Formats: sequence, structure tokens, C-alpha cells
Amino acid sequence: MFSISRALPIAADAVSYLVMAVMLTTIRHRLPAAAPEGGTHEPILKAIRSGLSWLLRQRDLRTIAVTATLLNFAANGTILVLILSMQQRGVRPSVIGLLETAMGVGGLAGAFAAPRLLARYSAGKITILGAWIVAVTFAATALSTLPAVLIALPAAAVFLLPALNSGLFGYQMLITPDQLQGRAQSAFMFMSNTAGPLAPFLGGVFLAALGARTALLVFGALLGVGAVLLTASKPIRTIPLLSEVEAA
Repeated sequence: MFSISRALPIAADAVSYLVMAVMLTTIRHRLPAAAPEGGTHEPILKAIRSGLSWLLRQRDLRTIAVTATLLNFAANGTILVLILSMQQRGVRPSVIGLLETAMGVGGLAGAFAAPRLLARYSAGKITILGAWIVAVTFAATALSTLPAVLIALPAAAVFLLPALNSGLFGYQMLITPDQLQGRAQSAFMFMSNTAGPLAPFLGGVFLAALGARTALLVFGALLGVGAVLLTASKPIRTIPLLSEVEAA
């Protein structure tokens, strides 16, 4: 039977995209863009190769991209296992919905705090601390089945993510030559999200084969590996305040 309550979130999401599309049509000025070298754009495959090759030559950005792949995969897998395990235990849908709502609130609070954090602490320190907080809090979800705890831990995990993302993307933009900005950004996003589609599949496999607690510990261990890699990387530890980065 058709359920209005299930249709409403999907309808609201669709309306939000419609509003965004309408707002985009109100742009009346051409967005400025630098003229390509030689007056013509290079072929798309060559542009992709140049973006990837430049990114892979940067030790700090290469480490961040590879580690982000691992962190994104494990974090998405953790959230999936948490939701499915709560469903299996008969937790009310409204309570499960609070899980992602709390993460949104934690991220919003972190966004308000991000400017002050980035002005006081280096992007490298925020990256390492943020990775460890995500690893510890997500791994700790394996130790409790209380909905309140499982809602609070992910909310705390995402608090530093806005500052982390702003710091890293700001650093990347500052050290990237103007003519490579789009290519480097695309290459970074491609590398950091390549394993994302595997998270739902393996999350379900781990939950069915190992149980919720072990699956959460496995993903927590992967997050820990990512945090260790970032901590051990001297180029990451030495990323300074954004105000001290010399622009390319």
C-alpha cells in the first residue's frame, strides 16, 4: 500500500533539486574563465591524464587522496551497518532517522566553528585530529546498542569534517596552478571516491557474515589505518595555516 510518510522525504528532495535548477536559471552573467593555453581546449582524455599525473606528483595531495578513499569507504560502511543493525533490533524508524539528523547537526555546528579553527590551527593538524576522532568514535559504535549512544557518536565524529574539508580543499587550491584547478579537483574527487560504491555491498556482506559488532570493528580498524597513514606522513603534518601557504 502506498505510504505518504515514505513518499514525503523523496518528494522534498526532488523539490530541492527543482528549486536549485530554477535558481541556476537566474544567473545572467557569464562566469569568468581563463582562456586555455594556445587558444583551444585540450582533448578530454589528455586533460584527465594531466590532472591525475600532476596530483600523483604531489606527495601531500597524493597521500590525502589515497587515504580519503579508505576513510570514505569505511565511514559509509559504518553508517550502513549502524542503520541496518538498528532495523534488525526493531528500533523505531523515527529514532533511526535521528542518526543522520544528528550527523547533520554535528556537521552544521562544525561548519560554524570551521573559520575559527582554521585561523588558529594548521590544516595538517586538523586533518590528523579529525581522522582520529572519526576512527575512534565510529569504532566505539561497536561497543553499545543504545540508540542514544549510536546517535551521539557519529554526530561527534563529523564535527571537525567541515574544517578538515575546507582546510584541505583550500590548501589544494592554493598550491594548484590556475590552469590545472579543474583537472586537479576532478582527479582528487575521482580518487577519493572510487571505493564508495563498494561500501554498501561490503557493509551488507560483513553484517550478514560477521554480525554488527564485528562489522563495525572491521570498518573502525580501516578508519584507524587511514588515521595512522595521515599521522605518519610528514608532508601532511607540516601543512601550515592556510594564511601561510604560498599560492601557486
